[in-house]
Amino acid sequence: MPVEKVYGNLLPFDESDPARSVVEVRWDRETGYFQIATRCVHAATGETYAPDDMLEPLKEAGIASSFWHPEGVENPPYIALYADGMFVDLDRRGINRLIRNLRRARDQAFGRDE
Repeated sequence: MPVEKVYGNLLPFDESDPARSVVEVRWDRETGYFQIATRCVHAATGETYAPDDMLEPLKEAGIASSFWHPEGVENPPYIALYADGMFVDLDRRGINRLIRNLRRARDQAFGRDE
C-alpha cells in the first residue's frame, strides 16, 4: 500500500526534541481504500514518538499506548495518545471535498497559483 508523507513546518515540542509532525496519505487502488492521518514521529526513525514525560504516567499506571506496552502485563488497559495519530478514512466524494478545501485554504493564505 503506497504511503506519502508531508512533514509540518512547526516542531510539536521544542528544537532539542526529535519529534516531528507529519501528515500521511495511504491508499490501495484494488480495494478503493484511502486514509489520511496526522501523527507525531521521531525525526530519525519515522516511528511514532512521544516524549518521556508523557509516557511516565502511563508506565506508572501500567497502561499501554500503541507504541509502549508494559512488561509482564497481560492485556493492559490501552490509551491512544495524540502522537499515535488521528486516522480518517475517506471515500472519493470526501477526497474531492478535502482537495477543494485545501486549494481554497492555500489560495486564501498564500495567493492563487497560476
